[in-house]
Amino acid sequence: MEFFLKGIIKDNGNLVISQHDQVRYRLAEFNGREVIIHITPYEKNVTDAQRRWYWGVAVQTIIREHKKNNGEVLDKNDVHAYNINMIVKPKLKTIEVMGSTIIKIEEFSLSGMKKKYFHETFKPELQKFWAEKNIDIPDPNEDNFLTDIKNKAYDSLRNIKDEAE
Repeated sequence: MEFFLKGIIKDNGNLVISQHDQVRYRLAEFNGREVIIHITPYEKNVTDAQRRWYWGVAVQTIIREHKKNNGEVLDKNDVHAYNINMIVKPKLKTIEVMGSTIIKIEEFSLSGMKKKYFHETFKPELQKFWAEKNIDIPDPNEDNFLTDIKNKAYDSLRNIKDEAE
């Protein structure tokens, strides 16, 4: 049996387990047994602001600029799938299922991506990839992030809708 606990190491070196009262019953299952404690730094998944930048700025910029340059209106989910295939490059592996060899694609979700990876790897690689295709994806404006992204996203959607009519 294995389970994971989240906690913090305080200045004096003491481990404080988050929501200790709620996991106490799980710890009781190990009473009298020797256990191994493996400590790794906790990494947060992408933030709401990062998701809003991706969907509201990056994807919308790609859609708008591609329409302007090629006349083709792309679907946001297709752009996302394209980005994942070209930037993240999903892993393929073969597995045996009921006597047949099949190809399995490791699933990828933006929300499962780590915050640091998004900021240090995914975002710069995405911007570089599209810059090579003459589409400049702006960095987020951290000062007015929510308002700017919301306004840009709505403006982009309105422009695309207006141009399509």
